[in-house]
Amino acid sequence: MPWGPSSRSRRNTSSRIAAGTCGIPANFAIALLVLVAADSVAILSHQWGNDIGTNLVIWTFGLVIAWRAKVLHVTLTYVACFIFFAVVRHFIVGGPLLTELAPITGPMYQLFVFFMVTDPRTTVSTKRGRMIVVAIVALVETLIRLAGDYQIELLRPFYVSPPILALAIVGPVALFLDLRRTARA
Repeated sequence: MPWGPSSRSRRNTSSRIAAGTCGIPANFAIALLVLVAADSVAILSHQWGNDIGTNLVIWTFGLVIAWRAKVLHVTLTYVACFIFFAVVRHFIVGGPLLTELAPITGPMYQLFVFFMVTDPRTTVSTKRGRMIVVAIVALVETLIRLAGDYQIELLRPFYVSPPILALAIVGPVALFLDLRRTARA
């Protein structure tokens, strides 16, 4: 029967993705803008600095908010993966370790770590799955950064905002696979 349960789950998944109820609308819009106008768009970066006092306040509030929202595991997994991959990049590229770690102290990363990767509309249904997805996001981000270090021209538009674009690549695929998995269950 062509309109049986399997077909219904495909239609349900497709309609939810099309309607944006399981997608990453804000992140996708930012990612699309960054890709389309890479030479004209700037993401929050060094303009606000990375003063230690400001960082302590933001990280304190961010960690408390993530803990209260029960998504601290997502934030901490991403931060641990970011640090691990920063050390790996340090050994591959040969740049100073603090230079590799510094981006996570900027305002764009702080918004990303506390609010974008933890957004319920952007995460899969299981705790373990969310942790795996953010680890993959951190890996893809690292690959984009390495491509920039080695000036791979094809990936040049991605260099403007590696974390946001990594989430825009990994998130929808993870959500699609999660919806397919839960529809079968």
